[in-house]
Amino acid sequence: MDRPAFLDTFPAPLGDLDLGLPPLAPARVPVRPAPAVFGARAPDDQTALLGRLIRLAADWTWEHDAQLHFSWSARSADAARLRQLPGQPGAALHPPGGDWSAWRALLATRQPFRDFDLLFHTGGGDVRHLSLNGMPVFDALGDWRGCVGVASDRTAQRRAERLLRIEHGVTRGLADAPTVADGLRMVLRELCEAEGWACGEYWALDAPAQAMRFAARWDRLPPATRALFTRSEATQFPPGVGLVGRVWAAREPLWVDDIAADAGLVRQELVRQARLKSALLFPAVGANDEVCGVFAFSSQTIRRPDERLAQAMRLIGSQVGQFLLRKQAECVLRASEERFRALTALSSDWYWELDAQGRCTRLEGRSIAGLDALVGRQPRALGLEPEAGWPAWEAMLAQPAPFRDLVLRGELGGRSICLSLSGEPVAAADGSFVRWHGVASDITERREAEERIRWLAMHDDLTGLPNRAMFGHVLAHSIESARRHARGFAVLFIDLDRFKTINDSLGHEAGDRLLRETAARLKATLRASDVVARLAGDEFVALLGGADAPEAAAAAARKVLKALMQPLMLGRHELRVTASIGIARFPQDAGDEATLLKNADLAMYLAKEAGKNTWQLYDAASRTRAMQRLSIEQQLRLALERQEFSLHYQAKLELATERIVGVEALLRWHNAELGSVAPAQFIPIAEETGLIVPIGKWVLREACAQSVAWQRAGLPAVAMAVNLSPRQFTDPNLVADIGAVLADTGLEPGCLELEITEGMIMSDAERAIGLLRQIKALGVSLAIDDFGTGYSSLAQLRRFPIDTLKVDRSFVRDIAHNPDDKAITEAIILLGRKLSLTVVAEGVESGDQMALLREQGCDQMQGYHFSKPLVPQQFAALLQGHRPSAR
Repeated sequence: MDRPAFLDTFPAPLGDLDLGLPPLAPARVPVRPAPAVFGARAPDDQTALLGRLIRLAADWTWEHDAQLHFSWSARSADAARLRQLPGQPGAALHPPGGDWSAWRALLATRQPFRDFDLLFHTGGGDVRHLSLNGMPVFDALGDWRGCVGVASDRTAQRRAERLLRIEHGVTRGLADAPTVADGLRMVLRELCEAEGWACGEYWALDAPAQAMRFAARWDRLPPATRALFTRSEATQFPPGVGLVGRVWAAREPLWVDDIAADAGLVRQELVRQARLKSALLFPAVGANDEVCGVFAFSSQTIRRPDERLAQAMRLIGSQVGQFLLRKQAECVLRASEERFRALTALSSDWYWELDAQGRCTRLEGRSIAGLDALVGRQPRALGLEPEAGWPAWEAMLAQPAPFRDLVLRGELGGRSICLSLSGEPVAAADGSFVRWHGVASDITERREAEERIRWLAMHDDLTGLPNRAMFGHVLAHSIESARRHARGFAVLFIDLDRFKTINDSLGHEAGDRLLRETAARLKATLRASDVVARLAGDEFVALLGGADAPEAAAAAARKVLKALMQPLMLGRHELRVTASIGIARFPQDAGDEATLLKNADLAMYLAKEAGKNTWQLYDAASRTRAMQRLSIEQQLRLALERQEFSLHYQAKLELATERIVGVEALLRWHNAELGSVAPAQFIPIAEETGLIVPIGKWVLREACAQSVAWQRAGLPAVAMAVNLSPRQFTDPNLVADIGAVLADTGLEPGCLELEITEGMIMSDAERAIGLLRQIKALGVSLAIDDFGTGYSSLAQLRRFPIDTLKVDRSFVRDIAHNPDDKAITEAIILLGRKLSLTVVAEGVESGDQMALLREQGCDQMQGYHFSKPLVPQQFAALLQGHRPSAR
């Protein structure tokens, strides 16, 4: 019988390790018989063969006794290193994490085991991964005496597995990272945690500056040390400068086991204060193998170069480069999409897609009530119709080709809508038609504006009536139709009387209301078939079909005048508006629209000359008169510039003493072509055209200057009376102009008297009172001219700050023969006396009139009986030579 073989055990205590098992004495472990494969070999040969086989399968053999004293056997220098384990300071053998509980549980089973991992820390700083396979050893009595087994150095394998896990983790992390910043932080964290680095940084390429700039960092440093890194973020690394610049230039990983000793170090203060020892840097490589960034990892312990780790980081650098390229492409795509959306939003409101049947399959863009219902349906289902008609829509669908500005109109959400579509066909890879796509814009407001513009081009915005352009078209069409059917018609040219005065005194808002009311009355008065238009300002025209007979046209004109004369309330003012109407007929008065309208206009001017509030038919004679009036107007516009005006002066005589106490300045005009033009001819024209305002200013200044000149010549001072026109009375600069003339000429205010008519102050009494008080405050006297013709009441008269009443010449003319005129004159004189006003009688032409006025107690008179209007030199002679007659 063969004798059992034993292995000697060599006690090797594992430091102070206490596994909680009862100690056993050293023992010899029986070796079980070898399998039959060893054949009939001698025991020593069998043992040698077994040793060789063990060395082929593992790096070490080991055993431990019941007290866990390990004994190791290994080839090469590893055996010596492991045998030094019991006495080598700082060396350690322990499971990952340092927890021996799993080992204790394994031994307690008294069963064979495989692949139990232990970490072996050598004195040189290396960490070895050992994988142990073992089995329990029992004595002859079956008592457990320890374990024997083999151990393999799995350091390289575990390292490879860990690097592979890192690569996989980085790959997954980069795939999931939403942004570049997130991806970079993930890589830094993953590598720091997996490899035990204290800090990781990423430096990105700034291509224009040709430098690496700080981009991201992850660390597990204390706050004070982290602050050192933060302060160094402003550092830049050109190619070849510093560790980062060297990696950039070399395009290869760089392992520095002692940073402080590196001659090319840039951030020396950071390394010193942060106590950095080792570093690993590697490039991130992008397109065309160009470096796009550098990773830098550092530790606060010495780490020996690890070529496999460096090469693994090279792969990770390539991964990051691809990630950056992908993100850059995504950014470019996103920016392109955003630009597309922005351009679409700027140029349109929606993006749409239609299928081959014209159904909307996609609609993106601005929200509008009811439009979302278009998806899945054709436009006609929502009541939208092509502006060009459904045949045009069907033709578009039948022949796929790009199109622009196809307009759909309809009602959506309770409002009208107008959409403009532009699109093109989308083809499959084989060229077959797939669908339509394009953009659409809401052009509702634009179309409404265009329609409004078209309407305004042909209508008056204030009154809604056709304007001059549209009336011209209507008139031309009417002439053509009348010629074709041998019919006639009439054109009424209607101009409001005194509109300028009303507009200036009551304001433009009141003037606009008057124009709108006039338009409404004209439309209501004339037939529905008649065309009423507003040409400009207060000028209206009416085309009366079939009214070419004078009687018919005149009847229509009278109806218009009557309608316009009806009372009209403008604010608190009740007005009765009158108009002047000119009538021209086709074909009697003109054969074309321009001449017909011009002749009606000429007839209207003649109606104004006839006293207003009337109508006038055009005829050849009226044309002559109208042309004369037009000539006067044209010459009048140049009269001031040509210095064609002059002043004549008519004396005012005090009846009680027959002294000259005043003088009235009267305007005269002599034109080289027209000769002397009567004031009754040119003053109304000047008033209508507004020329009276500058003319009136000239009259005021000239009269005041003449009065001062007479006084300086030694003549007695008499009151200078100057007439104000209605237009002047509404001039906002009137008071300032009067003050300026007095200051410039040096005339005493008490020597100036301004004459106004009843009509001027009665149209807007409140405004007139305020204005007269301002004039009165200058020290100027005020007189009411032509008193008795304006229907003012005593109550109203008392409110005006006036000094003089001038009895109209119409009452003085027949005072000696007409009891009514005599009574009126006497009443006016009595009224003036009661109100302490001076009364002046105008137009006294006989001694009887003068005697009767004196008898009635009239204060002053003026007229041809005493003196006609004189030129300045003649009046000066009269004033100097006049001696009151003895009575």
